[in-house]
Amino acid sequence: ERVNFSVAGDWPEDFPRVPCAFSCDAVPKLQTALEVISWLRFRKTLLPLCLEQEDNPLAERTKRAIDRSFFEDTKISAVARGLRTSREGMTRCFSQRYGISPVQYRNQLRITESLKNLMVEGRWPKDAAMACGYDEYSTFRKQFIKSMGLSPVEFRIVESRAEINL
Repeated sequence: ERVNFSVAGDWPEDFPRVPCAFSCDAVPKLQTALEVISWLRFRKTLLPLCLEQEDNPLAERTKRAIDRSFFEDTKISAVARGLRTSREGMTRCFSQRYGISPVQYRNQLRITESLKNLMVEGRWPKDAAMACGYDEYSTFRKQFIKSMGLSPVEFRIVESRAEINL
C-alpha cells in the first residue's frame, strides 16, 4: 500500500515527531519517498528488542544522552565521560540491553533524521549530513548507502522522480 506524501507537505499525522531507531541490517532497498515513509511507518516492529528484560540504568542513561545529542558531533567516548563511566562498560551495558552498540544506535538516529531533512525539508545531502551531526560528508554517505542501499544524491534523484509521477 502506497502512502500519499509530498515533500512540500507536512509529516503525516501518525508519523513520529522524535527520532526513531531501526536495524540497518534489516532495511530493504528503498528508492522513493513513498517507500521510505511506508517502511518507517512500521518502524515499531523493526526496533531492536531489548535483550535484557531487567532495567539497566546505565543503558537507559546512555540512550537518553544519545537521543539528546545525536545531531551533534559528539564522540561516544565523550558520552561515556559525561556519564562518568568507561566507553567499554557503557557499550557492554547498552548492547546487552538493546542488541546494538551506542554507535550503531546513534547512526540509526542520524540516518532517520537525514531522511526527514532530505525529503521534507528539501535539504541538499551535504546540508542534511551536517544537520545530523556528521562532520564529514564521506562518512555520512557511507552510512547512508549502508542503510538505504543508494547514495544520498541518488536517493534525492529517485525521490524527486517519484514526486513527478504522483
